[in-house]
Amino acid sequence: MSFSATDFMVSADALGVAGAETFWVCPDLMGKQLMAAAKRHARFLEIEFPLFGHRKMLEIVAKAAGFPNWHAFQTLLDRIVAEYAPPERGSRKTAPDTCFQPLVPALPLLISLPPDIAPTPQERAGLTDLATRLSRELGGQHQVESALAKLNGADTWRDLLARKPEDSLTPLYQFHVNDDGDGRFVCSAACASLVEELDDRWQRYDERPKADQTRAQSHVASILKKRPDFLEGWLAQATMQELERHEETAGLAFRQGVDRALALIPTGFKGEISWGYQGNRAYHRLLYNYMRWHIRQGDTAAALKLARRQLRQNPNDNLGVRFDLPLFLAIAQKRSAALRAMAKIQKKGERGDGHILLILALCSFLLGDSKAGQVYFLRALFDLPALRPLLLTQQLPDDFWQGRRWHRGYIPDVETLWFHYEAARIWRQDIDFDWEIQVMLEDPEVIHAEREVHARYEKSLYEGADLANATAELLVERNGYTWGTKTC
Repeated sequence: MSFSATDFMVSADALGVAGAETFWVCPDLMGKQLMAAAKRHARFLEIEFPLFGHRKMLEIVAKAAGFPNWHAFQTLLDRIVAEYAPPERGSRKTAPDTCFQPLVPALPLLISLPPDIAPTPQERAGLTDLATRLSRELGGQHQVESALAKLNGADTWRDLLARKPEDSLTPLYQFHVNDDGDGRFVCSAACASLVEELDDRWQRYDERPKADQTRAQSHVASILKKRPDFLEGWLAQATMQELERHEETAGLAFRQGVDRALALIPTGFKGEISWGYQGNRAYHRLLYNYMRWHIRQGDTAAALKLARRQLRQNPNDNLGVRFDLPLFLAIAQKRSAALRAMAKIQKKGERGDGHILLILALCSFLLGDSKAGQVYFLRALFDLPALRPLLLTQQLPDDFWQGRRWHRGYIPDVETLWFHYEAARIWRQDIDFDWEIQVMLEDPEVIHAEREVHARYEKSLYEGADLANATAELLVERNGYTWGTKTC
């Protein structure tokens, strides 16, 4: 069976060596990295075995890498670097599969562990194999593993295997300000390892067996006790506490995470903290979830402060805070600011989105504009028919996800939609918009209009939207006053 690119990448993956895909495209990089790694191994081995000398140690490393001598190893790597370097013009030359096959035994030389991190099972297997081959070339010397441990920042092999990321002496996060004035959180290698382990234990927490949930809680608590600077840990703990309906402890965890993140940002920093940087996402998720926690507690002032911070620092608004903002302002009875925020989420010339239209309806009701609230609600209902069963029975139909029967193109985040509806209903009980919505849903004209709009949507998305908007305005003009009174 002939050797292929897949064989090379599988071999690299089995050793925990990253970048094999890049090597396939840029063989010269592989040649340079292997040469540097071989020389680095030789230098460290010289310290442990000084009697062999530098030239002899290079020969030993080359033989352990599967070559007869250093000259053969160096010659092949030099040829690869020269032949496949990027040209001044045009595309790179594609290397044949045979270029990589002789270098598979040398791949363990590329295993390099970050500080404070123990090797993965794959990396450990690769290092052990390399140690065995080096020991054989060194005449059965037993200190090879110790030398490889020192090369990776540990005093002994046992210390290397026992390393835990939570024991790292360096901060898990640092905040860097770029030349353009924007900022980003940089996660250390130990932090990345903790995040990976955390994700394995708690992602899809609410779908896990109770025993797994308990273990996830214990794991996060133990890590945070040792590393209270672990932002992802506070986010996980707070989220788990929310799912367990422990609101107070969830809030404390969100606060810890947010406070520790803010403490890393320099005083007076005015730049953006873009979601585009992977390291910034834990920070934004903490702000976002803490904002919503404050709304559930009825603290709109704190929620608005967090919302504005997010929109200022991440104008692209990947989490959709701009849709929360007008509703929070309306709940807080900040009319002018709410109207400005409502205007920003309406895109001229675009058809409606059921969730956005519902937010506009809720804001209008809370601001005392019953007629606008009715129009927006009917437009939301025609765009998102699932609002009927959701608001009447607090359930979604079984076939909600299938076709356009219950939604028109846009599939809403139902959990967030319900959060918005409940927030308006709970914290503005002085406005009984529930009554108006109930009357509209029971009105025969509305039910008939839903059928007509649905039929038009089946023919054309945009024709359906046009009819939905016109029908909503017509129905409100004809029946709005009646819907808005409890004496009808």
